[in-house]
Formats: sequence, structure tokens, C-alpha cells
Amino acid sequence: MPKLNKFNSKNKLLYFCTDEIENSITFYSKIELILQTGIDVFQLRSKKHCYDELLIIGQKCQKLCQKYQTIFIVNDSVKLALALNADGVHLGQTDGNVETARAQLGINKIIGVSCSTLVQYQQINFRLVNYVGVGAIYFSPTKPDAIIVAPQVLKMMLQHCSVSCVLIGGIKINNIKTLQKQGANAFAFISQIWNSDDIKLTIEQLQKTIKLDNTNN
Repeated sequence: MPKLNKFNSKNKLLYFCTDEIENSITFYSKIELILQTGIDVFQLRSKKHCYDELLIIGQKCQKLCQKYQTIFIVNDSVKLALALNADGVHLGQTDGNVETARAQLGINKIIGVSCSTLVQYQQINFRLVNYVGVGAIYFSPTKPDAIIVAPQVLKMMLQHCSVSCVLIGGIKINNIKTLQKQGANAFAFISQIWNSDDIKLTIEQLQKTIKLDNTNN
């Protein structure tokens, strides 16, 4: 399946974002273990590293993603996404203009945007984005100050959004089924996977739950 087409609103996706990253053998071994499980999307995300550090780490993560044919997304920076020839970029509310990003990246790259409120949703140019990162759905220790999406807003997004809504924030195995009944198909994880004592087993359980049709159960 072409990478752009993966973000069809009907497709079931497991999306992983890094939290703390480092240029170490241990870090890359952990990343490779995650990629070996067959996750759909990998996002390089760090709020603490400078551009040059992210470029070095990103090059190694990009090679691993290519090895396992995993979509490689860079958080925040169009410049870094271009330098790494990433599959796309994820833009937060303060990370720049979608129109500018699309002009720089071209039509064959993936652009995702963050969204937490109805106002933000109404401002999205859906002709230029491939998916919407919706969250936080629940409280998450990764971003404790994140806005929690109002239930009625989440329901509206899932019913009417023309691109994939990737839900993030406090997503766990025991709440995926409830979200699927509302129309959710794509889910993003950080600490649930990264902090697991058994990463492979955790991802296998998440994949089984996400790929299983729970909407009528």
C-alpha cells in the first residue's frame, strides 16, 4: 500500500512516537525492536535536542525505518524532514503554516497536524493534510498539561473528518474498544510502548486490539 494511502480514514493504524531519544546503541536497539513488530508509523519526536543532534539520530532512525518499511515522520520541523528525506512531518499548533509546509515538501510527502479543539479543527486545510493528530484523549504523563478533547468534539471529528484521525494521549488496551465504537481507527502511543517491560508483547496486544473489529461487540 502506498504510504500516502495508509492515512485513509478507514485504515487501522498503530502509530509510535519517541519521547526521550539519545544517540546510543541501547536506544537504537529498542527502536529496532519496536519496528520489528510491524508498527505502521514511526515519529521522531524530541523537545530537548537541537537540530544537529536530531539530524544525526534521525539518519539512523530513517535507515531502520527503511529496513522495516515503516513510515518515518519527523515532528515539528519541515527543515529536518527535508534534510532526512522523511516520509513526512507532523506539525503542532505552533510549528508553522501548513500551506508553506506543503509547498516545501511537495505533494508526495505526508503532513499531519495536531488538533485539540473545535476551533483548531475548523481551521485545518484538509486539502493539504493527510491526517489529524487528535488529543489528548485522556490524561497522559508524557504531556500532563495537554488539553483534553471534549467528547462531543471528538465524536464530530470521527464522524466527519475526511482524513485519518490519529488519537493520542492516554490510549491503552482497555480503552481502545470504546474509542473504536465511536469510529476511531488509528491510535498513537508513546509511554505505553516505550516504558513497557515487554515491548514486543505490548505491541502485539495493541495490534491485535486495533486490527480486530470491535465496533459491533
